[in-house]
Amino acid sequence: MLYVILLSILIMVAIVAIIIYLSKDASRQKYEEEIAALKQELFGYERSVYVPITDIRAGDTVSLDNVVKTTTVADVNSSYFFADSDLGKVALVDLVAGVPVMKSMCTSTTLPAGLREFECNKLVMNSNLISNDYVDVKIVFPNAEDYTVLSKKPIKNVDQETGNCFFWLTEDEILLLTSAMLDAEQIQGTKIYTTKYIRPTLQEASAVDYPLNLFALDVMGYTPNSLDKLTIATNNDRSALEERIKDFLGVDSFGTTVAWDASKPNQPEEGDSSLDPEEEPGNEEPVGDDAFTVDFNPEGDTDWTPPSEEGGA
Repeated sequence: MLYVILLSILIMVAIVAIIIYLSKDASRQKYEEEIAALKQELFGYERSVYVPITDIRAGDTVSLDNVVKTTTVADVNSSYFFADSDLGKVALVDLVAGVPVMKSMCTSTTLPAGLREFECNKLVMNSNLISNDYVDVKIVFPNAEDYTVLSKKPIKNVDQETGNCFFWLTEDEILLLTSAMLDAEQIQGTKIYTTKYIRPTLQEASAVDYPLNLFALDVMGYTPNSLDKLTIATNNDRSALEERIKDFLGVDSFGTTVAWDASKPNQPEEGDSSLDPEEEPGNEEPVGDDAFTVDFNPEGDTDWTPPSEEGGA
């Protein structure tokens, strides 16, 4: 009787063990199927991406020297990621090491035909500027009037010790900066300086509002017709600025001014700014260190203003 009881118990244990085993096997199979489905789903989100090996500064070229290709899982269309065809483009923003590069973070290296590198050592620069920072180049006159000369330009090869830096500029931008440099030399107390963008990707560019030095344009051979694409203040704006500066400084003139008549593209015609006073009948060369000034107007009349002398007539 005892034998039958023990045998029954053993049979029941075996049945239970088989049931447990089969149950575990079914669960295992279920789990394996779920894992396979998840893998398949993840495979659908797998993307080939490029990630920077080290941090890449805005303005630097993105190439196999500073990025590596790898795979990641992302719920973003693959067309948004930087691809093989994008190698050689320039970073628009700072790229962080290990973070996938997106197409929108880079731009084509196609450059305007007239773009040139321009070296400058006349700027008062922020002491924390480094290469590829974005800056406005501004000019402030002695009466505190402040204008933007260049807007949101990446500054390159900054040398804080010598004050040298470089910009990539178009012909019009070179003209603006050269004109501002002439103003700084010609008008005592004028300063050209930089202001740095804190978040260039979020901040909009400033409006260029600097009124060009018209004497500089004349010396360089520019005419109103050659400035069709350049947004500049009118001649009247420049003349008004100069009058305000003269009033502030208490002087009659700080240099030679030229006024253009837009209807005569080869201005100035009469009263050329290169005219030597010795060539004008009735005008004698000033004596000593005194100097004279010449003011040209659109009609071409020339007025000579001799230096005042103590006890003069």
